[in-house]
Order: sequence, then structure tokens, then C-alpha cells
Amino acid sequence: MPEIAQTGVIINLITHNPKSDDVTLVLVETEVWGDGERLDTLRTKLDAYIKFVTSGQFSRDYPQLAGKRVRFRIDCHHPLGVKEVAFLYKYRTEELETRGILLDIHEVGVRSFLKRTFRKKY
Repeated sequence: MPEIAQTGVIINLITHNPKSDDVTLVLVETEVWGDGERLDTLRTKLDAYIKFVTSGQFSRDYPQLAGKRVRFRIDCHHPLGVKEVAFLYKYRTEELETRGILLDIHEVGVRSFLKRTFRKKY
């Protein structure tokens, strides 16, 4: 698992879908979300993922994937609360879409409306 330079943040998984030609950087969250207490940690991780892509580290570490469309996927093992959904919606709009980065939320083992909410066609 690659570590993002000078952040201490680990990217849990990087995948390439040859059909869509997208690269997915997966962030795994196994902790219970609580009532917004983990939002600072989540923001730090997402900011580090952005840095990994925009600083050129991603292209240097994975030259075969350079130039491909990037998406972040958050794999949650517990349902997101209202504060987390609001935060992620705003973060996607303000931080990711402006950089052309897609965001998917996958609640592992949890039935959810979030795939419909966050899965936006580009």
C-alpha cells in the first residue's frame, strides 16, 4: 500500500478498470462514524489523496496510470450519519469536482441510498 509523501496517510488500494479506463483510489473506513467526530480525520485523508494525485506523486509512482480519470472510493463498514453525508456532498462539489475527481461511497454490507446520491455521471 502506497504512502502519500509527508502525510502519513496510506492509500488502501489502487485499481484500474480497463473498460472505463478509470483509476480508483480506495479509502477504507472501518470505524463507527459517531456524530461527526471523525470528519477532521476524513478530511485529512481526502486532502492527502488529492495531494497524491495533483502533486505528481501518483504519476511518478504509477506512470502506466498517468493521465487516466481518477475516482476516490470510500468503503465504509458502518452507515454514514447525516453530518458525514452533508460533509461528503460539499467536499465532492467544492474540492473534487473542481479537479475532475469522482467520488463513490460504498457502504460495505449496508443497504443505502448513497450510491444513488453520490454516483454522478460525468
